[in-house]
Parts: sequence; C-alpha cells; structure tokens
Amino acid sequence: MKEDYYIGLLYKQLSGTIGPEEQQELESWRNESPENDETARAVELAWDQSDLLAAPVDVDLDADFAAMKAKMQRQPPGSANRSGKVVSMRKTWLAAAACIALLIIGGIYFMDSDPEIIIVETQNATEVITLDDGSVVTLNRYSTFIRPKKFGSNERSVQLEGEAFFTITKDASRPFKVETLDETITVLGTSFNVRAYGKESENRVFVASGRVAVASKSTGEEVVLNKGEQVTSGRSRLVKTTDGSGNDLAWRTKVLTFTDTPVPEVIRVLQHAYGVDITNHNPALDNCVFTADFNNQSITEVLQTIQTVFGTDEIVVQNSTCEIRGGGCD
Repeated sequence: MKEDYYIGLLYKQLSGTIGPEEQQELESWRNESPENDETARAVELAWDQSDLLAAPVDVDLDADFAAMKAKMQRQPPGSANRSGKVVSMRKTWLAAAACIALLIIGGIYFMDSDPEIIIVETQNATEVITLDDGSVVTLNRYSTFIRPKKFGSNERSVQLEGEAFFTITKDASRPFKVETLDETITVLGTSFNVRAYGKESENRVFVASGRVAVASKSTGEEVVLNKGEQVTSGRSRLVKTTDGSGNDLAWRTKVLTFTDTPVPEVIRVLQHAYGVDITNHNPALDNCVFTADFNNQSITEVLQTIQTVFGTDEIVVQNSTCEIRGGGCD
C-alpha cells in the first residue's frame, strides 16, 4: 500500500480513532523497516508540536495529502533562499510535513505565519539558509529543516532533525523556537548549535552567545543556558555542563582543539567535523592521547599530522573513508 495510507493510520492512532485491526496493520508496517519507523517518528513529532491533541479536526486525508504534495511540487528548486535549496525529500519528512500542515492540524500549526512551508534537506554537504527575519541557519550534513515561508507576528517556529547552527536576529516580541523530537529550544536573539539526529541516543545544545532555554518534551524539565554552556539529553533527563567543547562547532568552523584527547574521541570528532568514516585497525592507539590545534585545515592535513605523531602507515581518504593501521605512542 502507499505510504499515504499508513500516514492516515498514524493520524487515527494519534487521535484515538484507530481500530484493533488497523492498529495491528500499522505496527506491522512500522516493523518492516527502519525507514517506516522513522516516518512514524516524524509524524509523531509533528503531532506533539501541534499542541492540539484534544482539538477536534475534520480532515479529508486523501485530498489534503494530495494537496500538500502538489503545493510542495510547485515550489521550484532554490526557492527557499539563494544559498539553501528545496529538494525532493525522502518520504519520511515529506509525510511529516504534510501532517504538520494539513493532516494533523489542518493548517493551524503555522496559523500565525504564511501557510506555505519550505523544507530543506541536506545530503553529504552543508547548507546556509537565510530566514525572512534575517536569521541565518547553517544546516549540517544529512539534516532536515522545516519552516514557514514567512514568520507571523507573534512567534518564529521551525523544526529540525539533524544538526544546525543558528544565528538569530533579536526580536523580543517574537520568540524564536526550534522544535526537535525531544526538546523545544526558545531564544530571543543569540547563536547556538543544536544536534538532534534521530539515530543518535543523545541530543546536544551548545550556546555560542546569548541565552537559550531548553525544555524536555517528555518530562517538562527546563534549563537555561548561557554562553559557553551546553545541555545533553538521553531522551529524558537534561544534563547541563559548563565545559562545552568548541569542537562541537568544528563541522561548521573547521577549528579544532585537542589537549591530551584520547584517540577514540579524536576520531569521533573528526568523523563528525569532516563527514568521513575513519576505521582504526590498531587497538593500541586507543590508549594514546593527542594534542594539536587546527584552523580551517583539510581532513587530509589533519590525518597527516596524526600519521606523523603516532608513526602510522600512510592514511589516505578515498570516497569519504579512511583506515588507520600501525603506529603507537610508546
């Protein structure tokens, strides 16, 4: 069956009108593949964000879903902004967007904004998006960003699955909100980084300037972050720390600082910063530490430094993958 059908079942489940046979059918579909389950999670995110669970909504699922797809298809590539792009999205987020705008809330989610929504999805590259209020969003690889074409007069609200760095234009009369699956991040004017990939068990918010409020959707807990602070969440409790690493922003700045950093952590940071897959075949290196600073250097140059410090075999990047063999830290 078409995915549209299961989106309809998800809507019925969330609104409490699904039957036993339909519930079983929906669960079987979710268990068929990770992609189906991701679609369901995206729709659940849209529902949670609508904050209208108790409000009765009369919708024609087939007609509304078709209308949404037609509307999105009318948007020419590049219409989001000059540097970002509107892409043909994977069905997961197309379905979620349709539910946000039509199926779940009948257009009410962006009731204070332009009803037309823009969806930007990145693959193996970053995107810079300028919003209509002048705010700038840098979207990391393999991320999805959903926003209204034009913000309303009371609030500026967007959605994120993945990672992005936000530089928000100050506007005390219109708070800026970033919705992820697990948190709501609220600001007036600041710059901060949000990492909330659905496949990862932990989300992270790091504040580069200003103040940010982060609220857990599951517990209602809220913490306020100032410059240099960060919060992590494991789908439940929020943990605030003051030792946020500048390396959290390295995917955007390519500025990295390592001070007696264990090699496994160095590899993790480099993989995230440069979008490469690094495999270490020498377990002895796991006990080594690395100290170095890099400023806008290529992954090849960084790996050459690691090769020199630890005496490894030549490290070559091919098709965004590389392997580390040999070497040590005696």
